[in-house]
Amino acid sequence: HNVEPLLMSSATSQPVSERARTKIVATVGPACSTEEKIGELIAAGVDVFRMNMAHGDRQQHDQIVANIRAAASRQERPIGILVDLAGPKIRLGTLVEDPLECVMGARLDFVAGTESKQPDVLTTNYDRLLDELSVGDRVLLADGTIGLRVTATSPDRVQCEVVGPGPLRSRQGVNLPGVKLSLPSITERDRQNAAWAAEQNVDFVSLSFVRSPDEIIELKSMLRDLGSEAITIA
Repeated sequence: HNVEPLLMSSATSQPVSERARTKIVATVGPACSTEEKIGELIAAGVDVFRMNMAHGDRQQHDQIVANIRAAASRQERPIGILVDLAGPKIRLGTLVEDPLECVMGARLDFVAGTESKQPDVLTTNYDRLLDELSVGDRVLLADGTIGLRVTATSPDRVQCEVVGPGPLRSRQGVNLPGVKLSLPSITERDRQNAAWAAEQNVDFVSLSFVRSPDEIIELKSMLRDLGSEAITIA
């Protein structure tokens, strides 16, 4: 009674049961942005190409979209394009010890300014950070691979405990899930890139460092107003 092997894909001649359900997303970077390299990745199984809008200019973005679509057309494969909006970027300053090994249970402090003179003291490019963190808040570093928990605050210092260990490097990203910041959730550059994504008719638009559902609701509304049917991703 199994009819699944009889179902055929419009994109390939393989039965559905023989095709992978898991999709592969690949970020397009300088080493793989040409039509030739993108074609090799498609042949290797990539289903969606992610464009990180924190890097590159509009001319480069236009060329990448053209290369993806040309390579997909040559191989007669339906390939998705995901435009990843940067969102508000909070980054660490320069570390005294780089990389810094963050050990479970260790203490790390945030202070004002952009320069530190001690290995266990961190700075950021966000000058209101000390005012907006509270005891119990989570701080994620290095794309979420390192976790801190705020244990004490004062006007000139925020004390944290490492709850997720790992190596930390200068200028890596800082994410503050659930913390109410005065930073805008979607920057003016994000709005410009969302408008460009709508013009390009891309398949997915994602927003980095999301803090609340309202930010995704705002992005969805913006895309619909621009006439885009792209799926949104947090």
